Amino acid sequence: MQSAIDFATRIPTDWIIIVLLIIFIAFDVIRGGSSRAVALSLALPLSALLASRIPDTVLVSSIAQSFTTSTMQALFIGVIIAIALVLTYRLTATFGDDSGKPIQALIAGIATVAIVLSVWIQTPALDTLWHFGTQVQIIFGSAYSFFWLCAGYFLLAFVRRSA
Repeated sequence: MQSAIDFATRIPTDWIIIVLLIIFIAFDVIRGGSSRAVALSLALPLSALLASRIPDTVLVSSIAQSFTTSTMQALFIGVIIAIALVLTYRLTATFGDDSGKPIQALIAGIATVAIVLSVWIQTPALDTLWHFGTQVQIIFGSAYSFFWLCAGYFLLAFVRRSA
């Protein structure tokens, strides 16, 4: 019993968060289909792109420059993510029973979390909210981010096709 407790206490918090997020998304896909997972996977890179372009805009750049603390910048990006999430969900939502099967839900959860982690690590304002450890930084960092995004989108397309 003590060895199980020792093993459980040595698991990094990052991996516990990642597994819980995969489980949460998988249950959401089982319950309501993959539309929300796909919308989140599309909204995060879109919002990262929009956030990177804000300093060049005419009207919004002055508002964005007023957010000097990292928490306020993360809140501003959170608003952009929320708007992009609503818009992409409206674009990708389907009607009817789109509930997923357990294997497809698990695949969608893993793919969505891989995309979320790739974007999260590349966005400095989000990285200040939760800084993932070196293991996660190496696996989902800029060296492999392209491949995680491609694999995630491929898997989500597979899940949407087989549902």
